[in-house]
Amino acid sequence: MMRAMLLLLLLRRGSGGEFQDRLAAALDASLHKYPAVANRTEDAARYLARVLWMRKFSVLVYEGKVVVDRRLLEGDKAAKHAAFVASAAARGPVPNGAYFFSGDSTGRCEADAPDHAVPSPCLVIAKVSGHAMRGVLTPNPYYEDLASWAAVRARVRGAAAARPFRDRKPVAFWRGHLADSWHVVGDPCAAEAGNHARLAAVAAGTDRPDVLDVKCVELAQCQPRDDRARPCPTLPYTAAMARIRDAPALAVGGFVARENYTDYRYLLNLPGSTAGSYSRNLNHLWAAGGVVLLWRAPFVEWYFPALAAGATHAAVGAADVADVVAELERKPWRVRQLLAGAARVDDELVCPACLRDYYVAALRKLRKRFKLAKMLDEPCLAELFFENANCTGLHLVEVTHVHANRVRESRLPGRGCAALAQLARHRCVEKGKDRRVRVRAAEHRAVKAAIFKKRKKES
Repeated sequence: MMRAMLLLLLLRRGSGGEFQDRLAAALDASLHKYPAVANRTEDAARYLARVLWMRKFSVLVYEGKVVVDRRLLEGDKAAKHAAFVASAAARGPVPNGAYFFSGDSTGRCEADAPDHAVPSPCLVIAKVSGHAMRGVLTPNPYYEDLASWAAVRARVRGAAAARPFRDRKPVAFWRGHLADSWHVVGDPCAAEAGNHARLAAVAAGTDRPDVLDVKCVELAQCQPRDDRARPCPTLPYTAAMARIRDAPALAVGGFVARENYTDYRYLLNLPGSTAGSYSRNLNHLWAAGGVVLLWRAPFVEWYFPALAAGATHAAVGAADVADVVAELERKPWRVRQLLAGAARVDDELVCPACLRDYYVAALRKLRKRFKLAKMLDEPCLAELFFENANCTGLHLVEVTHVHANRVRESRLPGRGCAALAQLARHRCVEKGKDRRVRVRAAEHRAVKAAIFKKRKKES
């Protein structure tokens, strides 16, 4: 029997293409919400001029350099994304590309205007309402750069290897915070879904402490909305939730380091406290050697198309989370399946090389649909583009390094895009003077026309 189970596990581990096929299909579906760019120089130049530059959104990957406006780095999540891309480029060739990035946890992005003459997608870190939302999913910024993520993952995996599943506490574990996100502007309850789910899970833990250890880290981070003063009709409280509201100290469990999540057999992930979207907590759970429990919720992240309830994780909610854990304790064969599924996710989806591969695959698909290679991979055309682009007021920097969670950048010399034009010029000259003259004569007018049309329309 054990030999058959080992063979099944090896077969499952060897079918990584299944995961990748699902991710590729999801990428294609998200990109097809945007019209493809025609394979003409003017159209490619117009698209690139649309994407470069919006100071707080635009990311350029060019000749191995990650270039952004300094104002993009003022956003913590955007800065972490730029650092992630820089670390990906440091590990090997990354194709040239340009895109918008949004760190909004819901997946909304003001740079992605559907009614724009040249609609352009944002890379987003989650979609709070599911895959039907606009945007192209990319890994969330809390993997940090690839070296940092490799270190975190190694620590968690090392701790997991030292703690066999049979020796762990037979309960579902979660630590986090509860907040009051009720707002008086617009829909006051719009950001409460995540906190409501968290409060429901914590309340379930007070009812069933034999199988659930689901608590806040500290009292200061356990302050749920008072539903009597700030009601949300679609998010009602149960009697157990009301008890936590009135006595939040009942739900305080103390801080637990990520490596020590490996003390528990079942690892619960809950929606984020902001609008009920992703939670960074999930990033490391796959490496912890436990059964992953995902709360039923509509939000999605980049690798969710590869997940399957019952294979990679167990799906739970307030009504059944305790019963699911109790049932798994009675069915060790189901536990073995879910442990193998979680290990596959860790090995094939969220390993450092996996994150890099996905990002590069997404960038390649962006390049293909929007003809970015036509401008950026032809250095003589790229030179013309950067020479004529309106870079007034920009503070362009190259993101080069991350140390102690701080992004290090160096300002590009010259006026705005001058340094990029110079870099492209060197590559153009390397291809030969005759080619350079021929390309400039044939394409100069088209590139300038595309850029100037954009300026005219914006003015």
